[in-house]
Amino acid sequence: MERIISNTDWFIYMWLLSLLLLSIAKLINENKFSEFVVISINKKFFLTAQREDNYLFNLFNSILFLVQIISLSLFLYQVLQLLSLVSDPGILGFIKIAAYLTGFVLLKFFLEKLIGYIIGLNEFVNQFNFIKLSYRNNIGLYFVVFNVLLYLTTSLTKIHWFVYLAIYLILSTIGFVRMFNFFQKEIPPHIFYFILYLCALEIAPYAILYKLLVD
Repeated sequence: MERIISNTDWFIYMWLLSLLLLSIAKLINENKFSEFVVISINKKFFLTAQREDNYLFNLFNSILFLVQIISLSLFLYQVLQLLSLVSDPGILGFIKIAAYLTGFVLLKFFLEKLIGYIIGLNEFVNQFNFIKLSYRNNIGLYFVVFNVLLYLTTSLTKIHWFVYLAIYLILSTIGFVRMFNFFQKEIPPHIFYFILYLCALEIAPYAILYKLLVD
């Protein structure tokens, strides 16, 4: 299936920006960055990072969060364009997707923080959000590579999308399983509330985001 991304200069600039941000993150702390790259198979990054006073809000995490937003927004743009669901093709369409994605993630994050504060589990929620954010930042890192591969593929087939979707699902599943392992003592006694959390804050919001993107 042939596809055309009109005025592709902006796409390359955004992709190069994500590479620049990754380079900055590596310069900030090369050892930490090396541990971050392999968090799917090694939890040393979490053990080291959580010793820091401000392990959730710092420059390193903020830069990686920006990379996640850029790379996933570029990926979503290509998927939605292929499905003819991009209402504003070009840079405006990308900005719209990135804005929705950023607003969605931040709103969800602060809602979880509020709930954690109300029920007296603020530190637990901070640790949970940090691990979840790190895994999603890690997925964003891989999609920096996937985006350019998709961009350079002029004739896309269904197998391309199945492969990238499978990779995303595998990485997400690994992250979820490892998060469960981190909190295997805390979750089972509250498994009912955990299932409600998954439905209310991990599944339903994505359905809302999809609706916003395609309308």
